[in-house]
Amino acid sequence: LKAQNTEGGRSPAVGQIKRKSIAPTTVANLDISHIPSMADTHTIMIDGEHPHMLDVQFAESDKGNVFGRGDRLTILIEFSAPVVVNEVSPPILGLLVGANERWATYSSGSGSRTLTFSYEVVVGDSSTPLEFHYRSFCHQNRDCTETTGLVVRLSATLELDADLNTGFSEQGIQLAESSETGVTIGTSMAPVTTVESIMATIAAGNYGVGEIFDIQVTFADQVFLSGTLPTLFLNTGNFASYYTGQGTHTLTFRLISTGADSTP
Repeated sequence: LKAQNTEGGRSPAVGQIKRKSIAPTTVANLDISHIPSMADTHTIMIDGEHPHMLDVQFAESDKGNVFGRGDRLTILIEFSAPVVVNEVSPPILGLLVGANERWATYSSGSGSRTLTFSYEVVVGDSSTPLEFHYRSFCHQNRDCTETTGLVVRLSATLELDADLNTGFSEQGIQLAESSETGVTIGTSMAPVTTVESIMATIAAGNYGVGEIFDIQVTFADQVFLSGTLPTLFLNTGNFASYYTGQGTHTLTFRLISTGADSTP
């Protein structure tokens, strides 16, 4: 046994431990040579390594199958140690489906060694089993450059970030090694998605200037934006601006009412 001083040094703890009494003077015998080593009686391992990716594959139920518009694929990522994801803003997984940049969303697995991601096939997707690639972990805003805190090792303090660089590449890494372990994305799907509904999230009533109106446009498929952000022309004579929803079935547009707005 060793005693530690205020400077961090250690020295034999002779005289530091005494038998309890009204006036402790009897020094404890600190000879522990007769006691079995903890290594012989306990299985304890301390490992301070950062978790790293061991394997990426499709779920067994998906392998070798053909998928079309609206179908969901499951991708499993195994790490070298149990990991925890940022549940407030969980990671997304960058993909290349054929030549198309796509994103898989986190589904489950926090607290285990394997994280599960889900991808929904959308209009325009087409790939053979060997043309489906994974790229990198990213934030919800698709920032893939700074991944601190996205995935960390399961421990008491959650301080060890997982290594999200080794085994990943912006150019994409082939996810399956053969047709038997990969998936085929069918090309016989409709070439154009359609609008299924449009609705306002605000309750019916009379509103004045400065009110926020969110309008949700729902499509038959997940949709992605490119180029100039879309706007929604309203019968008030004004435009609602795109607000959020890229990569989902529903785009939200936002209007802040002005003195020039009036409904017929």
